Amino acid sequence: MRESCVYVQDFNNWVKKGRGKGRYEAYSPWITTQDCHSHTARFRVPCKRLNRLIHCLSNGERLACLALEWNPRVVEIREQFPLAPIDTLDICSELNLIHPHVQGKNIVMTTDFLVTLLDEEGNESLYAFQVKENEAELDKPRVNAKLTIEQKYWERKGIPWSVVLSSNMKGPRYDNLLFLARYRNTDLTNYSQCMLDFKRLLSEYPHIKLCDLGEVCPNFFGKRYATVCEPVLFLVAHQKLSFDMEHELVLNAPVGEFKCLQ
Repeated sequence: MRESCVYVQDFNNWVKKGRGKGRYEAYSPWITTQDCHSHTARFRVPCKRLNRLIHCLSNGERLACLALEWNPRVVEIREQFPLAPIDTLDICSELNLIHPHVQGKNIVMTTDFLVTLLDEEGNESLYAFQVKENEAELDKPRVNAKLTIEQKYWERKGIPWSVVLSSNMKGPRYDNLLFLARYRNTDLTNYSQCMLDFKRLLSEYPHIKLCDLGEVCPNFFGKRYATVCEPVLFLVAHQKLSFDMEHELVLNAPVGEFKCLQ
């Protein structure tokens, strides 16, 4: 076995160890960041709302993870989810495809994300997807074959599946998600104070960008925060305030553009 793959013959042993098992905060991914080659991009993404670290094996997966965690309908993320070899081998036989292998040995396939969504009536549904870099990657014969197997696997399970391209994860939305992550994963224990301080800023400096507050009113809150814009950043990160994060960087937004959500 190489660091980042598991041979089919070892599947049952890994299941017994708990890999790919558990639900919600008790889930254990099939492959962790520690299992990967040292030269590959990998990230352990803290998700305080979901009460666990998400193991992402590429920057595209990290961006997808942050977007999923931001979505309040997402109540569970199971990354690096294993596909049962008995099914993938049968699919290869049916479609006359060569099963993914290393050094002549079949390996366990995985789906990057299996997500649990909750609708307004409290009903759960599942959605699976794979993250790839760009369209050119999809044209590679082996990648295309693997995706065909994976698509058929989830089709048999009756679970929607798709491919997401990391080349499309660009722009202010994803820059904002990356920037706000550390605030989002810090407890908002002083919500009332933050909201009061935001309203003070809104009353006195509605046209000033967050990035300029430090120059305009550096001592506005004394030593309560590390920076004068922190109460706004905490409230945005915890989705108590909204702004046009699809088109504008949070630090470039004037105080007056933030709106209360609760």
